[in-house]
Amino acid sequence: MKKIIRIITCVLLVIDLGGCALIKPSIPADKGAVPAALTPYSGLKARIAVTEFDITAAKAARDAGSSLRQAFISALKDSGRFLIVDYPAVNAGNNGQEKPAEDAPPDLIITGILNEFEPQASGGSAGIGGGGGVGSGVLGGLLGTNFNKAHMALDIRIVAVSNSEVLASTHVQGQAADIEKARSATLIEAARYISQTIPQNYYKY
Repeated sequence: MKKIIRIITCVLLVIDLGGCALIKPSIPADKGAVPAALTPYSGLKARIAVTEFDITAAKAARDAGSSLRQAFISALKDSGRFLIVDYPAVNAGNNGQEKPAEDAPPDLIITGILNEFEPQASGGSAGIGGGGGVGSGVLGGLLGTNFNKAHMALDIRIVAVSNSEVLASTHVQGQAADIEKARSATLIEAARYISQTIPQNYYKY
């Protein structure tokens, strides 16, 4: 009996020391929290348009771009920093007439690509003996649920309408206990990046 106990102890030690190294998540666990929204703002705004998101992530629905765009627009509006016009207004012009700021073409276009999407990320594909994700079996019980995280990531670009110059681009990602929280975290971080990166001279409305 003592011999069996020693064997079990050794096996658990190997799992603890070796297994964890194999399945270490590429993104730090965030304990399911969603980043706080941007701080309140009441100054001048930048006039922007947001294109429909391109979808390249294998596990995302091909028609997800429209709903993701609408959610992103909501996050940008909540920041209080932007006048957001419909994307068709980019080519509409003003026909020589003065228009209200919210009806005129935008100064900047924001584009997005959803290139990573994992509805229930496992933190890695390696398992003991080549078995499945870390959320199953004895290993999942030992490591806890923090290794099972939903994950998504976006490539964001800020483009000047006047000359089509890409002013800035970045890769933002979010990870949380479920996909809705992961999406919220990603979009809030994208909105934060945009608000901090757009040159100050575009805030004039």
